[in-house]
Amino acid sequence: DRHQAFLRRYINDNNAIPGQNQFRGNNTYGSLDSLYDYFNSEAYIDFDITKNMRLQFGNGKNVIGNGFRSLFLSDFSDNYLYLKLNTKFGAFEYQNIFAEMRSFSPNNTITGDLSKKYYVSHHLSVNILKNLNVGILEAVVLNRENGFELNYLNPVIFYRSAERALDSPDNAFAGLDFKWNFLKRFSLYGQLGIDELHSSQLFSNPNSWAHKFSRQLGLKYIDMFGVDHLDLQLEYNSVRPYTYTHFDSATSYTHQSQALAHPLGANFSEFVGILRYQPNDKFLFEARLMAASIGRDTLGSNWGSDLFHSYRDRETDVTAIAQGVRSDILMFDFMASYMLRHNFTIDVNVNYRNENSEIDTYDYNQFFISAGFRYNFGKKRYLF
Repeated sequence: DRHQAFLRRYINDNNAIPGQNQFRGNNTYGSLDSLYDYFNSEAYIDFDITKNMRLQFGNGKNVIGNGFRSLFLSDFSDNYLYLKLNTKFGAFEYQNIFAEMRSFSPNNTITGDLSKKYYVSHHLSVNILKNLNVGILEAVVLNRENGFELNYLNPVIFYRSAERALDSPDNAFAGLDFKWNFLKRFSLYGQLGIDELHSSQLFSNPNSWAHKFSRQLGLKYIDMFGVDHLDLQLEYNSVRPYTYTHFDSATSYTHQSQALAHPLGANFSEFVGILRYQPNDKFLFEARLMAASIGRDTLGSNWGSDLFHSYRDRETDVTAIAQGVRSDILMFDFMASYMLRHNFTIDVNVNYRNENSEIDTYDYNQFFISAGFRYNFGKKRYLF
């Protein structure tokens, strides 16, 4: 698999290919240092337990949210073993996810520590109105030497109360989300993720490092200007410094050295625009634009973007988004696809990425054109 230069830098920094597991590369192919070899497997079983309850068990990924990004749980990291229960009753929908993940820091070698960690979450959503849905989320990342914490198997318990009752060192996360469909063609959606929040200091000390939360607001416009299958999506995301981190990197909001939520980790703000047009069953055109500002670390520093640093090693108690080494990223990705035969697709990609940083080491500017074909699997596209 041939990658662009910014992806090679990501692989070297994180010891992982985005969305994949262990790999071989560089020396394996001699002078072809941009080639990597990796293995990916995904499978699950899915069936109805009752009329209102559905179970899914397998090895794969899950997404919680309505946006292009998810600040709760995204499909960016590697596959993992999971059990998912979806229960519907009237206007309510309740989802439980129990997952086995791996504690693997970028500082490990490829054959390094692969100790197990666990993720549990429940998400309750309700249709308040015919066109308005709101939801609440609770999630916990835990690491146990003797296996899973059985108290978290209760599908209806409040995880935060269980965590306190156990006096546990686990990393709890909560969230609110909504989706509002209006004027037939528009959908407004958003997420608020709360990793930690000191309500007593929220107004008196709004820039405290302890206010660790993430925000999303997005808009979808379907059949724009009345043109069938011409869709527009606009989205804004911001994550405060040190969000998703924990005092122990093993319980950070990560899996296999990659973020469970946004690929940029934390300490950033971002705007995404997506324009998609499918004139018929054969052709598909899609353009994606990302503009983001992120605060990166210098060697040995911790300004809040690296999820594998302990928040105890923070540089400051007063924080602002994109603090540290500010880097501004502009990325454009265009794809044209033609389905020659059923599930056999020809793709042409045009990609431009520019990163302008306060430190020249992070500067990046590349224009990349690629073409290829695929059979019966989705196209890998990277926007971060």
